[in-house]
Amino acid sequence: MLLGLGLDHRDQWIIFILTCPELNLFCSRRYSLSTDIVAEHKIRSRFQPETRFIYNGLHQADLYTDGVAKVLPEGQLQLTNGSGQSMGHAFFKKPFEFTSAESLSFSTHFVCALVPKPGSGGHGIAFVLSASIDLSHADATQYLGLFNISTQGNSSSHLVAVELDTALSAEFDDKNANHVGINVNSLFSIESAPTAYFSDIKGKNESIELSSRDPFQVWVDYRGNMLNVSMAPLKNQKPSQPLLSSSINLSENFPDRKIFIGFSGATGTLISYQYILGWSFSGNSVSLQRLDATKLPRVPPHKCRTERPSTLLIFLFILLAVIVLVVLVAAFVYRRRKYAEVREEWEEEYDPHRFSYKTLYNATKGFHKDGLFGKGGFGEVYKGTLPCNGQIAVKRVSHNADEGMKQFVAEIVSMGNLKHKNIVPLLGYYFGMARFHDDWADTATTASVGTIGYMAPELSTVRASTATDVYSFGAFLLEVTCGRRPVDPALPEERRYLVKWVCQCWKMASLLGARDLRMRGEISSEEVEMVLKVGLLCTNALAEMRPSMEEVVQYLNESLKLPDISVNSPGIGSFAPLIIGSNLLLPSRTTNTFSTSSYSSSSGNDSTFVTHSIVHGHRQ
Repeated sequence: MLLGLGLDHRDQWIIFILTCPELNLFCSRRYSLSTDIVAEHKIRSRFQPETRFIYNGLHQADLYTDGVAKVLPEGQLQLTNGSGQSMGHAFFKKPFEFTSAESLSFSTHFVCALVPKPGSGGHGIAFVLSASIDLSHADATQYLGLFNISTQGNSSSHLVAVELDTALSAEFDDKNANHVGINVNSLFSIESAPTAYFSDIKGKNESIELSSRDPFQVWVDYRGNMLNVSMAPLKNQKPSQPLLSSSINLSENFPDRKIFIGFSGATGTLISYQYILGWSFSGNSVSLQRLDATKLPRVPPHKCRTERPSTLLIFLFILLAVIVLVVLVAAFVYRRRKYAEVREEWEEEYDPHRFSYKTLYNATKGFHKDGLFGKGGFGEVYKGTLPCNGQIAVKRVSHNADEGMKQFVAEIVSMGNLKHKNIVPLLGYYFGMARFHDDWADTATTASVGTIGYMAPELSTVRASTATDVYSFGAFLLEVTCGRRPVDPALPEERRYLVKWVCQCWKMASLLGARDLRMRGEISSEEVEMVLKVGLLCTNALAEMRPSMEEVVQYLNESLKLPDISVNSPGIGSFAPLIIGSNLLLPSRTTNTFSTSSYSSSSGNDSTFVTHSIVHGHRQ
């Protein structure tokens, strides 16, 4: 009698018994003798050398590794080592062979862990079925060590992978930065899904974070041209439902009927450590051995690895810090000395005390226009509030530079002695930035001169006013519109002075002939003519005939119509160029809190800042 095993047409195991003398067949199912002989022959033809192994820790695994992949002493297969732009491969050295498409089936079970560096996430790993064990031509980063730009999408790659991806690559239509995909000769997944496992208890999918540093399980099963991928946490059983299922004829992709099985991992600017802790594989899906979680090696602990800077780098950093510190200290000392509150001798004699500029600035909210009480010939008065004195009035007083200290002291003393119920008392003063010179005698040398061509004719009498500023602005308008300087000694006499030359062009009925030729086609002739006329209005030889700056702005904005003027209007046709040396000019009244008088001449350049503040209020 002969006892044997076989498979029926549904690939279910059956038992059959043959008795040699009578050749009678007894089996658990009713088959004829000829059917059993054919079935037995079919079974024998389908069996081939089986690839089967189980490794609870891969220190004894027969692996081929390349790149940065290696097996650690405790048995962890490390695919990447935490360095950027790297990849690693690990393949079982013997290929998995099959004889026909019908005989091709396998199951694998592995446990892995992905440990990202802080602030990073790596590019994930892949379980690989490849016709070749050599993937050194592949690229890292988003290519996962599987393809490069030329082999990506090429059917000659003969590669199938199950990717566990932790980076979102929009170029490959990834769903998110935590997904599983089935790839055939391409990184465009034929099936993909967010990483999860089916909970048999809850009856729904539960998410898994690939980069959580915790180990997780993966099952890949192929049978009858159907590839299934399942996942679960380390302590869970295999789910009853797979996460992914896809119909694939693997035999068409591997015509040589040999498949190398293994893993691939890669990093780029996103970096992680990638580990395989255990791996079980069987060429016959029903005989897969389950990994023993208690025998698996632990995920190696990781500390943030910091590279120690070189001694030279440390020295240069310290030197730079010292230099910066010295410069800052020097600048602070210089500024402190320059703006130091110098105590004058006369201050000891009188009662009113000095306020710092910062105190007055904060009290008046930066001398804001909303706090302006009024404006007179001697300065502006601002409303303010001091913590200790309540409401105050701060008057910014402007003086002639030749009066300087004496007049200011006289005003302080006089106002300090005034006592009346209708006069607010003087609380103090601030002499401000008037001490830019070592000696107060220097302030008397301040000159009010300017650049030839911008200076109004009446400045020969040393009577500066807002009209002189209007004249300067008019000269500026003509300079921009005509594209030349107000005074150009290199030109002939009749064209040397810009204002005079523009008037001459107007007399010849060719006012637009004075404009800069580079403006043609960019600005309309009407606008150019309007600007030229505004410039001539502002440079009128008669100061009282010049418009105010408010009117000038309205003219330029075309919100106010230009007055009817001609080249023969009073002051328009006349021109008297002002050429005055700085030694002939007397100091002029400063009109602003911070006013600068400067000139350009062969003797050099000088400037003085003068500002005073007088504080009134109620003593408390």
